[in-house]
Amino acid sequence: MGFPTINLQMPDNIIEPAAGVYSGIAEIENKSYYSVVNIGKRPTFGDLEENLIEAHLLNFSEDVYGKEAEISFLRRIRDEKKFSSMEELQTQIKIDCELATTYNSEIV
Repeated sequence: MGFPTINLQMPDNIIEPAAGVYSGIAEIENKSYYSVVNIGKRPTFGDLEENLIEAHLLNFSEDVYGKEAEISFLRRIRDEKKFSSMEELQTQIKIDCELATTYNSEIV
Protein backbone atom coordinates (compact mmCIF):
# COMPACT_ATOMS: atom_id res chain seq x y z
CA MET A 1 0.00 0.00 0.00
CA GLY A 2 3.00 2.30 0.23
CA PHE A 3 2.85 2.81 4.00
CA PRO A 4 5.07 0.23 5.74
CA THR A 5 4.08 -0.44 9.33
CA ILE A 6 5.36 -2.01 12.49
CA ASN A 7 2.63 -4.46 13.50
CA LEU A 8 2.24 -5.30 17.18
CA GLN A 9 -0.20 -7.46 19.08
CA MET A 10 -2.08 -5.66 21.84
CA PRO A 11 -0.30 -6.44 25.13
CA ASP A 12 -2.48 -7.98 27.86
CA ASN A 13 -1.16 -5.70 30.59
CA ILE A 14 -2.22 -2.28 29.23
CA ILE A 15 -5.38 -0.24 29.16
CA GLU A 16 -6.31 -0.51 25.50
CA PRO A 17 -6.90 2.81 23.73
CA ALA A 18 -10.08 3.16 21.68
CA ALA A 19 -9.88 1.88 18.11
CA GLY A 20 -8.81 4.63 15.76
CA VAL A 21 -5.89 6.55 14.30
CA TYR A 22 -3.43 8.50 16.45
CA SER A 23 -0.30 10.56 16.10
CA GLY A 24 2.38 8.90 18.14
CA ILE A 25 6.00 8.18 18.84
CA ALA A 26 7.71 4.86 18.20
CA GLU A 27 10.84 4.15 20.19
CA ILE A 28 13.26 1.64 18.68
CA GLU A 29 16.73 1.02 20.10
CA ASN A 30 16.62 4.25 22.15
CA LYS A 31 15.68 6.38 19.12
CA SER A 32 12.30 8.08 18.79
CA TYR A 33 10.33 8.48 15.58
CA TYR A 34 7.07 10.31 14.98
CA SER A 35 4.41 7.99 13.64
CA VAL A 36 0.80 7.47 12.63
CA VAL A 37 -0.69 4.63 14.66
CA ASN A 38 -3.82 2.64 13.89
CA ILE A 39 -5.47 0.51 16.53
CA GLY A 40 -8.18 -1.79 15.33
CA LYS A 41 -9.32 -4.74 13.31
CA ARG A 42 -8.57 -3.37 9.82
CA PRO A 43 -12.25 -3.26 8.76
CA THR A 44 -11.43 -2.47 5.11
CA PHE A 45 -9.77 -5.87 4.88
CA GLY A 46 -12.01 -7.61 7.43
CA ASP A 47 -9.27 -10.01 8.42
CA LEU A 48 -8.84 -9.57 12.19
CA GLU A 49 -10.85 -10.62 15.21
CA GLU A 50 -8.69 -8.79 17.77
CA ASN A 51 -7.24 -5.30 17.67
CA LEU A 52 -3.79 -4.84 16.18
CA ILE A 53 -1.42 -1.91 16.59
CA GLU A 54 0.01 -0.70 13.27
CA ALA A 55 2.56 2.12 13.40
CA HIS A 56 3.77 3.89 10.26
CA LEU A 57 6.96 5.79 11.07
CA LEU A 58 7.06 9.16 9.34
CA ASN A 59 10.12 9.97 7.20
CA PHE A 60 11.68 6.60 8.00
CA SER A 61 12.96 3.85 5.72
CA GLU A 62 15.13 1.52 7.82
CA ASP A 63 14.48 -2.18 8.38
CA VAL A 64 13.31 -2.77 11.95
CA TYR A 65 11.99 -6.30 11.51
CA GLY A 66 12.56 -8.34 14.68
CA LYS A 67 13.47 -5.30 16.80
CA GLU A 68 11.52 -4.27 19.88
CA ALA A 69 9.34 -1.18 19.57
CA GLU A 70 7.47 0.84 22.16
CA ILE A 71 4.58 2.99 20.96
CA SER A 72 3.32 6.13 22.73
CA PHE A 73 0.13 7.92 21.74
CA LEU A 74 0.15 11.70 21.43
CA ARG A 75 -3.19 12.71 19.95
CA ARG A 76 -6.25 11.02 18.48
CA ILE A 77 -6.80 11.84 14.81
CA ARG A 78 -9.99 9.93 13.95
CA ASP A 79 -12.10 6.81 14.44
CA GLU A 80 -11.23 3.64 12.59
CA LYS A 81 -13.53 3.11 9.62
CA LYS A 82 -14.12 0.81 6.70
CA PHE A 83 -13.23 2.25 3.29
CA SER A 84 -14.91 1.24 0.04
CA SER A 85 -11.61 0.88 -1.86
CA MET A 86 -7.86 0.61 -1.38
CA GLU A 87 -7.44 3.98 -3.11
CA GLU A 88 -9.82 5.67 -0.67
CA LEU A 89 -7.87 4.18 2.25
CA GLN A 90 -4.53 5.31 0.78
CA THR A 91 -5.85 8.85 0.33
CA GLN A 92 -7.03 8.92 3.96
CA ILE A 93 -3.68 7.60 5.22
CA LYS A 94 -1.91 10.46 3.41
CA ILE A 95 -4.24 12.92 5.16
CA ASP A 96 -3.60 11.17 8.50
CA CYS A 97 0.17 11.51 7.96
CA GLU A 98 -0.20 15.23 7.22
CA LEU A 99 -2.34 15.73 10.34
CA ALA A 100 0.11 13.77 12.50
CA THR A 101 3.00 15.88 11.18
CA THR A 102 1.07 19.05 12.03
CA TYR A 103 0.15 17.79 15.52
CA ASN A 104 3.71 16.65 16.20
CA SER A 105 5.15 20.04 15.18
CA GLU A 106 2.82 21.68 17.73
CA ILE A 107 4.36 19.55 20.48
CA VAL A 108 8.00 20.41 19.69
